Amino acid sequence: MSTPNFKTQSLFDLYVTNNFVVYPYELDENDDFVLDDKGNPIINYDVEAYFDYSYFDECKNYTDNNLNSKLTFFTISFEDGYYSGVQTFITPKNHNDFDALDFLEYPQYYDNSQLFAQFGYNTYILKRKILAEINLINNTLLPQLKEHYFFDKIVCVNIFSNGEAIYEKC
Repeated sequence: MSTPNFKTQSLFDLYVTNNFVVYPYELDENDDFVLDDKGNPIINYDVEAYFDYSYFDECKNYTDNNLNSKLTFFTISFEDGYYSGVQTFITPKNHNDFDALDFLEYPQYYDNSQLFAQFGYNTYILKRKILAEINLINNTLLPQLKEHYFFDKIVCVNIFSNGEAIYEKC
């Protein structure tokens, strides 16, 4: 039985990559690259691939320094896919047990005066700020990550009754 490879989030776009997995190049007996007819090194797919942690750490540092520093209510993080790949995963920042996604869904469970004391906004403006940050993540920050580290935006098209999922690039 198959299962979906990635976790989807209803309010956030799904960006995935397989670029952190590296296949070694083919080498000849002198440890020189074997070149194809265009002069490019040939990748040896018969050898086991490895995960490039230095490139992944560079991507995490870029995300922390350039993207997450612009966010108040959320954090962009990464999770590995069930089978392969790395996906973006957006988590709410913890502000004294305040969960921005929970607040959007169940605002009646939050004390308005406590939220005003904590954030300096009434609940209407706080909701608008959270929605604006969701738009910033989807329309600006995740496309920047795509541009710098070659992520692909995908959507889950179908999940079958046996658990298998089909994704398409956007």
